[in-house]
Amino acid sequence: MIETERGKSGVSARPELQEEPPAGVEKAEVSEERPSADSEEQKAPPARPLIGRLEELVGYRIIVYYARKPWMGNWDIRPLAALLRTMGKQDEAGVVIQSLGGDADVAHHLSNLIREYVDRLHVYVPTYAASAATLFALGADKLWMGPSSELSPIDPQVPVDPKMLIPMAESTDLPGSDEMVSIPAHVIRDFLELIGVLEVQGNSQGKRTRPKVDIARLESLLKPLNPWILGWYERADKVSRVYAHEFLVQRLLRDKDNKEALADAIVETLLDHYASHEASITRKEARRIGIPVEDCPQAVWEQLEKIVDFYERLPSNVGRVLETTDGFHVLPQTPQRNCGHCGEASDADTNFLFCPHCGKAFAEQCRSCSGPLGESWKFCARCGAPLSEPTMATKMVSS
Repeated sequence: MIETERGKSGVSARPELQEEPPAGVEKAEVSEERPSADSEEQKAPPARPLIGRLEELVGYRIIVYYARKPWMGNWDIRPLAALLRTMGKQDEAGVVIQSLGGDADVAHHLSNLIREYVDRLHVYVPTYAASAATLFALGADKLWMGPSSELSPIDPQVPVDPKMLIPMAESTDLPGSDEMVSIPAHVIRDFLELIGVLEVQGNSQGKRTRPKVDIARLESLLKPLNPWILGWYERADKVSRVYAHEFLVQRLLRDKDNKEALADAIVETLLDHYASHEASITRKEARRIGIPVEDCPQAVWEQLEKIVDFYERLPSNVGRVLETTDGFHVLPQTPQRNCGHCGEASDADTNFLFCPHCGKAFAEQCRSCSGPLGESWKFCARCGAPLSEPTMATKMVSS
């Protein structure tokens, strides 16, 4: 079990950033004090010498952001702020990032937070920095990649209640209707373009502008398709475009004469070119679409591989680690449970009533309130409805 060093935690002045981690994710504290020379060897986790060696090679301080789960979210902001305060103002610093992504607003916030302490930022991608993590990487002054590094498209994913996709269906008739699902935001646009509701417009420079809407065709959809879906798509798409363009113009492309046009082309490609959100963008592909990528020097790349190897060997319950040579902060992986029918593991979220692998219910549901029922219940504990017979609910086993 990995432990954190005890100390003060950074406190944000913005109330909306006091958000608790997702269900099942615990907070950990981060040290703000550098251990004394006498105690450092005893207290230092094994990663600290590896990070220190990388700092010797590059000549500036390093922050490691290693994540399996949870995704990049508001729970990262205060721990990162605490580490940055301890590290102090720096002319240059680097972030080694591995992440499958998360919230685009948080990626933007984390990058700007680092800029409060660091004038010139290097981002290293030893394995993958996908989705919102790609957006974060675009905020670097220099982006370093190696043979096995990859970025991804930044087209947003939006959480959708299936009842909003098919509102005319009764919730009791729609399997898994209480479970939020994430869909690519551009699926909404692609569908509306396919049926002629949206007509994509372009100006003389080929830059994408707001689509033309066929009101008559849209009106016929407003009964079966909730109109808020369209707003979610517009907002999610706009957020990714604005942040990516801002980062490219102000940072990675800052010294380019035609930086505005280059940024437009890169953003358009990252949001609209790739058919899959999981498409792999290697350093060669990144250069092809205009992202200025630096090749990691061999000694630096070898040290990055050692750091990744260390984090890959951490216990499976470790979800995310933020670390410098001053201290570290850990969040556990999202708790899992095993389906009593097929045995497959999935997130232990109380909102998830059906197994995503076999489609069967984790537990029987109350016909009055649709809530899960406990084993041998005679009455629903949520709404008090009597049950025709004691339930034999599927047992859920935490892994």
